[in-house]
Amino acid sequence: MVSTLPPASTAKPDAEAEAKAYEVAHALIKAGKYKEAIGAFQDFVSQYPSGPLAANALYWIGISQVTGLSDFKGAADSYQRLLKDFPASPKVPDALLSLARAQILLEDKDSAQLTLNRLLAKHPTSKAAENGKKLLATLN
Repeated sequence: MVSTLPPASTAKPDAEAEAKAYEVAHALIKAGKYKEAIGAFQDFVSQYPSGPLAANALYWIGISQVTGLSDFKGAADSYQRLLKDFPASPKVPDALLSLARAQILLEDKDSAQLTLNRLLAKHPTSKAAENGKKLLATLN
């Protein structure tokens, strides 16, 4: 009987390919090529939608949308997708803080306050919560 399972060695190259694709996209951000980084990270998320770096990729898409394109709505959508698809990700506190900042830039202070309150309630000891407290104080 012939096995239809791939050999065990194929799992490692896939993980390596995933890590390499992420590194390439992240290098674009470091180089200030935000539009290209967005495309590379979007391709990454399409190719590795449930991979260990997918939440990070969504976060960096949002950062690139804000920094490179001033696309605050697109960034908010990216952060919200991260929060919906990866609720247990370590990137959640940072995504909440970044979402609130995007909401402020979209002149939606009520949503920003709700997002910051969510950050403080669910992740009170995070570094993002420290910054979230300061940001929330500016909205009151």
